[in-house]
Formats: sequence, C-alpha cells, structure tokens
Amino acid sequence: MCITKTISRLSSVLILFFISISLSYGSIIFDGSPGTNAPPPTLGGQTMTPFPLDPNANYTSLNQVAVPGSADFITFSQNVSKRTINDGWNSLWSHGYTGDVYFNTTSSLTLTFPAGTSAFYFYAETNQFGSFTMEAIGSDGTSSGPIDVFTSPSVGGSQYFGFYTDSEACEIMTITITTDDTSGFAVGEFGIALNQFSAAVPTMGQWGIIILSILMLIFAIATYKKVIFKLA
Repeated sequence: MCITKTISRLSSVLILFFISISLSYGSIIFDGSPGTNAPPPTLGGQTMTPFPLDPNANYTSLNQVAVPGSADFITFSQNVSKRTINDGWNSLWSHGYTGDVYFNTTSSLTLTFPAGTSAFYFYAETNQFGSFTMEAIGSDGTSSGPIDVFTSPSVGGSQYFGFYTDSEACEIMTITITTDDTSGFAVGEFGIALNQFSAAVPTMGQWGIIILSILMLIFAIATYKKVIFKLA
C-alpha cells in the first residue's frame, strides 16, 4: 500500500516536472506599445529589418512577399491586393508612412513565416472609415486582444502589432489577423528578425520555473530510489 502511494506521488511529480519543463521552453510575446507611432528599431531586444518597397504594380494579386536578406517568403492564407498609400489605399496610414500595403477583402487573414522567425511586426487598418477592432493571434495562442482602430481619410489610424519569442523552441510560425470590419483590412509596413533567439535573457519568472523544475527532478529521483530500495 505504501509503495503504491509512493509510486502515485512519483507519477504526479514527474507530470508536474514535464509541464514545468515545457513552460520553460519559452513563449511568444505581444507588444503593441508603439500604437500609431513609427516602428522602433528593435522588438523584444531583437534588431528588426524593415521590408523594402514591393516592386509589384499596384492592384497585383499575390499570396506571398519576399523576406529581405533571405530566399524565404511570408505567405498569405489567401490572395491579397498590393496597394500603395494614396494610390489604391485612400486612407491615411499613420506616422507619415506612404509605402506598400496589402488589402485583404475578408475579415480574417493568416500570415505564415519561414523557419527561424524570432520577431515580426506589422501595421493594420480596416477598409471602412470609422472605429473598428482588430486582433492578432500568434501560433502559440498569444493574442493582442481587441485593438481599437480608427480609419479615416484625414487621420492616420493604422496600429502596430508586434510579436517576438524568447526561445528558439517557440519560434513564430503563424499570425492570424481578424477584424469586425466585414469588408476587409490592409496590412503592411512589415519588419522581421530571423534567428535572434540567443539575444533573449530568461525573465525572473522563467528562472523560477527552471529552478522549480530542477528541484522537482531531484525530488523525483530521490523518491524513485526509495521505491527501488523498498522493492529490493
């Protein structure tokens, strides 16, 4: 009976240990602090590379965009229409940006990233004028939450959405964007970081999880030895 209880306790400890280890592997983190301001040069301590102007003509339908400095692409879950601010996109963007955007005609769009993507930001704005909400969700379920977006021909309302990861074990694979504007939205002004995982430093909470995991493993080993001794 005592041995059965000991084995049960050991199983519980091992389950908690593996849960703790999985938590310590890292996570995707959202940062929307720039708001409608220009993008900072770094995101989560990682140096970002802005995307250059898209050479495709306005109104070109496409489902991918090339990643700067790489042979890889970001792919869209459906075709989008390449536009330029004031030439195909008639709303002001924000912070004086006048470059490329990609117009999606539905209320949802998923971006899929190449292997090694450790940070990515974009700006987004709804198609219709007025106040709407937008939300972006990373591949691990990390969400921006509903973000208020005000689209206007005279007020720049595009909002910054930034995601970064603190571990190579949790790279960014997809970001899904949704809005309550059923006529669609535009995304653009991209920035990306590739394979900069080593720049991240564990937070105090992550150090706590790592230390707890080690202590739980030590306890599990000691309990296992006690069970073996009783069975001998």
